[in-house]
Amino acid sequence: MKVITIFLILIHCVAFPVLAAGETLSKLEARINSEGARAVLSDIWNSPEFGDVLDSVASGDERWLEVGLALREESDAGVTTMLRESFALALISAPARILQYQENGKLGFSVEELCGSAFIDEPAMGYNAYFNAIEKSILAIRSSSLVETKEGCLKALNEGRKSYSNWKALNEEREAY
Repeated sequence: MKVITIFLILIHCVAFPVLAAGETLSKLEARINSEGARAVLSDIWNSPEFGDVLDSVASGDERWLEVGLALREESDAGVTTMLRESFALALISAPARILQYQENGKLGFSVEELCGSAFIDEPAMGYNAYFNAIEKSILAIRSSSLVETKEGCLKALNEGRKSYSNWKALNEEREAY
């Protein structure tokens, strides 16, 4: 039942990407084009609106991914981490596009960071569901031009899965004492 619920939530996120509160996607794109990504990021990063932008980037929608890339070019450490988590979640619905961005150097982080250890906090769907969803999406990529990046992502994903399992076992052991 939990897997079905997570699946339905993912489908909803892909089918109905969130629009930033008070801003349509077109308006945000226009602001980035006229004011620059740095000014827009400075204006929205510490507002609830920015959470909506992150959720929309995570949807995998191509236009929202482009907004995320523009903001990523101007982001600092904290915002970069938040955007990395959104791009990692977008691997579920747009794996080939995200890996193409990765291969072209547009994301600005390693394949290990993107595919294996993107999250500081556990994703809402839980780590196991996240790892399984990413793996399924990555395995479905058929593009021969992405073979190396795909293999690197799967390797990093498996390392991330092992790290999480080790961390979880250690915490369960501590709790038992």
